[in-house]
Amino acid sequence: MVRRLHTIVDDKRFIDIRAPVNNDRIINSVDSISVTVPRQHGTQDFSFLDLDSRKPYDKALKPLLEWFREVQKKKLPPQKGAASNKCAD
Repeated sequence: MVRRLHTIVDDKRFIDIRAPVNNDRIINSVDSISVTVPRQHGTQDFSFLDLDSRKPYDKALKPLLEWFREVQKKKLPPQKGAASNKCAD
């Protein structure tokens, strides 16, 4: 899973995402995503407040969004020795 995530965020189309931050507009739907990826010379940060704002980047974001869905479906066993944080209780 993690190796696939590295492949996704290291794809040139993903690296080339340069989305402007635009918080002063009316949002028609709430489907936001914020991403921070550590890069060699800093971080790549971008946010989309709704589907319309990320539409120009659909092809680059599609693998990441699919990866999120796959991870959400997985039922991972609890980490041995980890203290409960009550999130899943």
